[in-house]
Amino acid sequence: MGTIAKVTAVHSSKPTANGTTYYNLSMSNGDEINIGKKKELKIGDELSYEIDPLDSGQYKFKKAKSVQADGNSYQKSSMQPNVSFTAKSGIDTQKAIIYQNALSQANAFLGVKGYNPKMDNLQELKDTADIIAKWVIGKASGQSEESQSNGAKINDLPF
Repeated sequence: MGTIAKVTAVHSSKPTANGTTYYNLSMSNGDEINIGKKKELKIGDELSYEIDPLDSGQYKFKKAKSVQADGNSYQKSSMQPNVSFTAKSGIDTQKAIIYQNALSQANAFLGVKGYNPKMDNLQELKDTADIIAKWVIGKASGQSEESQSNGAKINDLPF
């Protein structure tokens, strides 16, 4: 559910490095919100927004998110969680996160065995991370251990 109201006062604005500016606004319906927008906001602009239900209310301005009208219903404009997408660089973000975590876990696992990445060959770290990442990706896609197309099985894990 969204709210549509006009900006009646801009109390403050704070630009960020990524081009988003965060505004503290008073709205025509009495709401006082904090919202991030890429475009400049001024008095009289109409906004469609939702107040964050998890906002504790400890600050005067409540956190809000923009929403887009879709007929009579509203949909959040933010990306849906758990959706893998490919960034402009061509890197699959979910796989990059999985591999980063696999490297961290492999380093922790090998560290218990006395592995020192500064002194030892990094190939063992990479191989262990590959095994963990393949297993996680297979599990995330819902494949059973016997039918994982990437060949990773629970018995392949190094622990």
